[in-house]
Amino acid sequence: MATITTISLFYGLTRPCVFGECPQINQAEQIYEQTEILSKNNVSDAEITLVKTNLELAINLLNDIPFWSNYHQESSQLKNQYQQQLDDILLLESAINKKSKALLSLSLSESSPLSLSQLEALKQEFQAAIAQIKLIQNNEFLEEVKNQKYKEYSNNIQLINQRIVKEKRAIKSLEQAKAGALLAQNRESTANNVSSLELVYNSWTKSIKSLQDIPIETTIYQESRTLLQSYIFRKNRIEKRKKQENLALEMYEEANKYAKLAEKSEKSNQLLQAVNYWNMATLHINKVPQNTFKWNEIQPLTSTYKISLAQAQNKFNKSRELNKISSELDAMCKTKEPICNYDITEKIIRIRLESNYLEQLWMIALQAKAEGNLQTQVELLKHLSTFEKRLQTISNQTGKSIEVYNPQGKLMTVYHRRQ
Repeated sequence: MATITTISLFYGLTRPCVFGECPQINQAEQIYEQTEILSKNNVSDAEITLVKTNLELAINLLNDIPFWSNYHQESSQLKNQYQQQLDDILLLESAINKKSKALLSLSLSESSPLSLSQLEALKQEFQAAIAQIKLIQNNEFLEEVKNQKYKEYSNNIQLINQRIVKEKRAIKSLEQAKAGALLAQNRESTANNVSSLELVYNSWTKSIKSLQDIPIETTIYQESRTLLQSYIFRKNRIEKRKKQENLALEMYEEANKYAKLAEKSEKSNQLLQAVNYWNMATLHINKVPQNTFKWNEIQPLTSTYKISLAQAQNKFNKSRELNKISSELDAMCKTKEPICNYDITEKIIRIRLESNYLEQLWMIALQAKAEGNLQTQVELLKHLSTFEKRLQTISNQTGKSIEVYNPQGKLMTVYHRRQ
């Protein structure tokens, strides 16, 4: 028993600060003085960790001073002061750890964008860090670094909020693009004219614009690029179809214009002009592309214009033939002394000889015979032969029969076409 007492007494006497001065307090105060780095601007996280380590070391030194030491009260006061600082430092360190975790996620997001839920989680990390900082109250020792970290984390939250807004806008743009694409497809399925195709084109254009507005640092960027290629392809297809439809409409309108001009020319008996206009109408109606809105509509017109062209050509040919026959008959009949008059129908040419002409021929023939004038008789026969040959030639060329009548309307002879 005496031995134990002796050992205990010896232990108590050998504890720090029992006799003489107390170097532990001096060492602790010297270590504490190194925490003044927290009063400067832009304190690093590593420096805060160093301060925490120094405070723990100083507290451990003070913990070694026993309660029977004359310096125990002083050491307890210092220890309480240091412990309060350490507790606040631990709060600050906890905030730093939350911030570091959040910043790590943000740095990783540079290669892989964060979703809305992930961004909200990061925001909560920084909010939790700020909440930890706010727990540090009435501590001039940490006021500067507290304000610094509060500002830093608030800025981080602001940046995250910007990312959240950007992500939400991107999602909204994607939704608008998809809705516009659906509208474009529905409009295309019911489109029946160029104006409705224009609405389809505008819908694709708006959807493409919405996709192009999506930033690369959002989670839906890759999806938007895939859709963008598809939408651009469909827009280009509609643009090509629009050009086809505009061409079809232009050709249809041109054909219709020439058809009206042709009909007007026919009414004014400008047959050659009518042929040219019907030809232009036919050319333009045949240029209407297939698989366009106007294609089915112009099918009856194609046949109509073709028939009208043929009819106009036939009328023109007949008119030209009639003019040619009339010119030849005029040359025969309408001499200085009229020989005959004529009437041309579809199949027959009727010629009525003038009475004066026949009387004159009769008188010349009687006089030549009475006088025995062979030359006059030969010339008279030659004249009649030439007249007959010309009539036969006209019949051969036109395919029309030529009936010759005397002045009293009695049929004298008929010339039929000879092969």
